[in-house]
Amino acid sequence: RLTRTIIAGARDILDDDKLDALTKLNRFFARNVAWKAETASAMKRLYTVFADPANAVLYQRIVRAGVEALAPVLAKLVEQGNREGTFDAPDPGIVAEMLLHITNARQALTIRALAAATHGETDKATDMFIARIRKEEALVNRILGLPKGSVRFIDRANFRKVLAALAQ
Repeated sequence: RLTRTIIAGARDILDDDKLDALTKLNRFFARNVAWKAETASAMKRLYTVFADPANAVLYQRIVRAGVEALAPVLAKLVEQGNREGTFDAPDPGIVAEMLLHITNARQALTIRALAAATHGETDKATDMFIARIRKEEALVNRILGLPKGSVRFIDRANFRKVLAALAQ
């Protein structure tokens, strides 16, 4: 349900024929961040549940469901980018799955950042998280055949806002 809500909340971006694929992708990521800031208390409860090793199976089921829902959406954006000549990605479906797995691989870091922010270390947590994000963006730019700095998952100021909201 959560993933469907995210997709529905970005439908205006995804369906806008005037936008190129890279713009759609970056705006989709930005909308996702804004949504997390708006729903910080619910997101904090989710992260708390995911932090408990006893819930590892539940987390994996949620990740799988998220990948199944989001992969076709991202694959469509990659296909559009390939058609436009903006992207040079080999297989849109695999690329979409890889994008999602890259983001899901930061679960432990997200939990550590949230814990640090909860203890008043929001700047340290932000720096730690953004350093990882910039490396992920570099990987995604390479996968999509884009110049450095093209894909932006999140900017520092918006992440800090989300983290501060989650830490309350």
